[in-house]
Amino acid sequence: MIVVIEDDQLREKKLKEHSKVGKDYKLQTQQREQLLHSIEHELVQEALKLPNRTHLDSPVGNED
Repeated sequence: MIVVIEDDQLREKKLKEHSKVGKDYKLQTQQREQLLHSIEHELVQEALKLPNRTHLDSPVGNED
């Protein structure tokens, strides 16, 4: 949809508002990506604590 605004001042105001919204979305995306990266790192660290019972080199039987 194309909107034509004849008033130069109103057009500039709308462009600035639109630009601000775009920058806000970009900042929010970056912040959420950082949070996701942090959570993913924590998840991997916790997963590494799980025993690997399916590996071929894993001994069969109890730890005893």
